[in-house]
Amino acid sequence: MSHKNKKISSTPKHTIIKALEKAGGRPKAVTEAADTGSDSEDNSSPENLLTPKDVIAIVTKTIQSELRSIVSELRSEISELGSRTDVVENQLDVVSKHQQTTDTEIADLRAEFSTFKDQLEDLENRNRRNNIWIKNVPESISAEALPDYLEGLFLQMLPDLSKESLNLDRAHRALRPKPNPDQPPRDIIIRFHFFKTKERIMASARNAQSISYSGSHLQLYQDLAQSTLKKRRDLINVTKVLRNHSIKYKWGFPFQLIVSKDGRSHSVRTPEQGLDLLRRLHLIQDSDPSTSASPSQQKTSAPTPSWQKM
Repeated sequence: MSHKNKKISSTPKHTIIKALEKAGGRPKAVTEAADTGSDSEDNSSPENLLTPKDVIAIVTKTIQSELRSIVSELRSEISELGSRTDVVENQLDVVSKHQQTTDTEIADLRAEFSTFKDQLEDLENRNRRNNIWIKNVPESISAEALPDYLEGLFLQMLPDLSKESLNLDRAHRALRPKPNPDQPPRDIIIRFHFFKTKERIMASARNAQSISYSGSHLQLYQDLAQSTLKKRRDLINVTKVLRNHSIKYKWGFPFQLIVSKDGRSHSVRTPEQGLDLLRRLHLIQDSDPSTSASPSQQKTSAPTPSWQKM
């Protein structure tokens, strides 16, 4: 029970007066302060008066008794509060441990989810391994004329390519509405039947400074998943430095950037790893702002709870 809600039956002044009356009398000064003007009872006779020493002793004893009572009640309330605090701490400790377990499980699930995403991305890219995109093919080339157009293009790039190896499973425009005459033409998506044929054509495109056919400047790209394209864009600062220093690199599966320098191969998967590699190869300085990771690439860790049971 709270000490604030407890009703006090008498004031300390009345308690002292009662203690004096119980002792056999009260001093005249106390009697005059306690009475309200009634002269019906006279307790001022010498035999009823107490000496100052007796009054001090009685008052001291009464105050000590009252203090002991108050201290006892305070101790009881403090003990009750301590018990309730222990219960709250125990419950909070259970919740904190449960939260830490949950955080660990969430971190594990995120790692597994990231692994599954990489595997799914790798599967999608493997499914696209025989595909290429060609940009700037004029819209005037109809779907019926497209196979002959592509055959002529590839034979120009690789004159020794046999028609048997140049087997296309399909070739079509990107699936979007036909653009206006003043807009770029839709891309051509091609799937080769033979992977080696596609690799030879892409190698020829990389080695050629430019590809022109029937009056059009064409560009050839490997068909990739959108997630892979985004990862490549995130590494654009790294590949830019490599090109400026004429250092060869290539893309690997699953996603990685493979850099060859001084007869050694290095692989990176994230912008942070790429920047670290450039520093180790002495291609950039630590203070170079042009190669810093973008804010979207910088990750912040979640705060760790500081709760600890006392």
